[in-house]
Amino acid sequence: MARPSTASIAARNIIQQFHRRRGNMPAADHPLPNYGEASLSGLLDMAKVLSFALQEGRVAIHCHAVYSILTKGRCKSSAKLHGKVALITGGNSGIGLETARDLARRGATVIVASRDEEKSSKAVSDIIKTTGNKNVEHKFLDLAKFSSVRKFAEDFEKSFDRLDILVNNAGCAGLKHRITEDGINIVMQINYFGPFLLTNLLKKKLIASKPSRIVVVSSKAHQYAKFDIEDIKGLNEIHYFANYSNSKLCNVLWAKALSNDLPDGVTANALHPGVVKTDIFNRIPPLLRKVVLFLIGAIFKSAEEGAQTSIQLAVAEELENKTGGYYSECVRTAESDLAMEQELIEKIVYCLCERLLKLCGCHHSAGLDFRVRSRPFYKNFLVFKRELLYFQAFIADHKYLPEEKQKYLKQLRNEINRRREGFARIDE
Repeated sequence: MARPSTASIAARNIIQQFHRRRGNMPAADHPLPNYGEASLSGLLDMAKVLSFALQEGRVAIHCHAVYSILTKGRCKSSAKLHGKVALITGGNSGIGLETARDLARRGATVIVASRDEEKSSKAVSDIIKTTGNKNVEHKFLDLAKFSSVRKFAEDFEKSFDRLDILVNNAGCAGLKHRITEDGINIVMQINYFGPFLLTNLLKKKLIASKPSRIVVVSSKAHQYAKFDIEDIKGLNEIHYFANYSNSKLCNVLWAKALSNDLPDGVTANALHPGVVKTDIFNRIPPLLRKVVLFLIGAIFKSAEEGAQTSIQLAVAEELENKTGGYYSECVRTAESDLAMEQELIEKIVYCLCERLLKLCGCHHSAGLDFRVRSRPFYKNFLVFKRELLYFQAFIADHKYLPEEKQKYLKQLRNEINRRREGFARIDE
């Protein structure tokens, strides 16, 4: 592991000194007690640390230290992409726009997939103007609707004979709790279920074009996830940060699962782009937004800086055969302990997401051709309540399930086992 930089040490020291003055120096693994504190504490502490540094007469040094930590990684690859096709979701603004611009500059044919056609048209024109590459176009895609994802994939199949790079960049945060027409929390659908379906619909094209790469933009927020496998669709959790962090954990788990199923020559990796100044902050609650916007100008990454790890995973020659990793600042880094649970990876990706998408009408065209599993707990699944949540027939004994649900699930399992079909909806 690389030694911490002088800037990192300086920033850490000032934070520790600040907490000691307050008399509440936390342990290194101090857990965040709730999602509200998780989403606010980092930003508020950063503001207080900067204030403390100012009082100590060291603000310039420590602002530089924090800035260095947030912006140190850059893609140094000079790889060219002439003849290759790259698809970037959410490529009309922020990190996605800068990723699309870089890949276009390298000579790739770039498809910007997003739902805001006016904004995307301007983004495409800007990319063409700044790179001189005219092989850049926009296609409509709304990840909050499975019907839109399927239509996009069908159109892409007809329009392009290859797909070398797929960057699942589009995402959202701070949206009010809302259920999509497919019956899923909107944050979970845009950040995870939509990209999951899109990737599987285009998987054959990726395999036919190998060597090819799948890049999944996740977030360090996945470390704060308190995942309840009972509520993978995010219906019971209304706090925006809870669904956001859970969706980003799903991204990391999904990248690992893809790496196990894709053939040699097709890689899948997840990444944390850093704390970036993008339009995503316009959707967070007003009080938190004021704190964020105050800090953005001083220490947050620009969109171009935030795109560096996405670009690295898409083009770097040394990563051509690297798959299933989690990256930050253009280097592989450690994910959360929960993100390394192999059984949870399999449950979320195979037992839940596949079946859920099939039930939403995707079973005819989704191309969900994962390897057939033979383990006993893949044979029987529960679908209960109108939320269409899936469980293994033996999940009542699973360690991830809340204890208070076990008795109910055992009773429910007996009822499900009497059903002729393998899956059924149980209304309340």
